[in-house]
Amino acid sequence: MKRKDPNKYPRGLNAQRVREIIEHYDYQTEEEALAEDEAFRRRASELRRQKFSEDEIAKILEREADELCKAGDPKHLRKQVTTLTLSVAWLEKAKFLATLHNFSDYRDWIGQIVKERLRLEESLIRGLKKMRRTATTKSAALQKKQLILKNKI
Repeated sequence: MKRKDPNKYPRGLNAQRVREIIEHYDYQTEEEALAEDEAFRRRASELRRQKFSEDEIAKILEREADELCKAGDPKHLRKQVTTLTLSVAWLEKAKFLATLHNFSDYRDWIGQIVKERLRLEESLIRGLKKMRRTATTKSAALQKKQLILKNKI
């Protein structure tokens, strides 16, 4: 006999849907999570520019997230073909290095290098943004302390 689920779910959710959501986030890569977060942040900024209130923004984003969930898994886009022109000398170096790194095709090795570099750059940019936010927060706190001290004197 099947036990009744003791949990109460919000409208539109059930135990199966909650399991699917948990599974989605458990298997989501860091890159996918960052991309999802950034997309919602951009959308929220766009809505703020359109003068929506924070409550309205929250409702709109929730509705859009629900629509995305109902649509199912995103469709994978075709890879865009990109060309890279290398001199003969650089091409020979790339082929040599690819074999050193156990790549059968130098193009795969170059693709891997580009992806690693892009991840590194994104990580550096996130770190710089975080440092800037921290510095801004510390600067505001310092200014507030200075103002308090100035008013006490």
